[in-house]
Amino acid sequence: MTADNTTSTMHTSQDRTSADNAILSGNAQPTTPEQKDHADNWALFSTCNIRGASWVNIMGWYQSAGDGSFFTVLNETVNGKQVPVLFSASGAEAWTDAHYYLSADLATAQKNTKYAEDHSRDDDDDSNSDSQSNDDDSSDQTDDNDSDSQQDDSDTQSDNDNNSVDTNDDNDDDDY
Repeated sequence: MTADNTTSTMHTSQDRTSADNAILSGNAQPTTPEQKDHADNWALFSTCNIRGASWVNIMGWYQSAGDGSFFTVLNETVNGKQVPVLFSASGAEAWTDAHYYLSADLATAQKNTKYAEDHSRDDDDDSNSDSQSNDDDSSDQTDDNDSDSQQDDSDTQSDNDNNSVDTNDDNDDDDY
């Protein structure tokens, strides 16, 4: 996978050595050139089922904290046609961060679109807390915008690089 001019190779947890596991558990540091290369250029790839859809989870090779980044492609209806939309998500509940489209024009047209499959941090908020992400005026206060029906203001982007990950790792399926 290449992003921001950096190429990372995807690996499953089965590729980890005992030395890798010692580093992962915090009992050692990457010291050899090979381990340093893994820290800089390797990523952990796994698949999981989230809310009924298959997602890819990508984490740093030695990442032990955080949930990594989640990705899935779902077909959505846009102007009466089914189009593939790449969803990216992060966090403990795989909250939707952004949508990616096959063209910049489609991305622009779909900016700020919320799909039924989107999951935002405010979806889990039954407390009417003061979350900025659902305040239209960017104020951080409890107001009428603090409701479960608020639209997510996800960044809408396009991906014209057509980068893809092709693997079949059914051993790491987790249900979230």
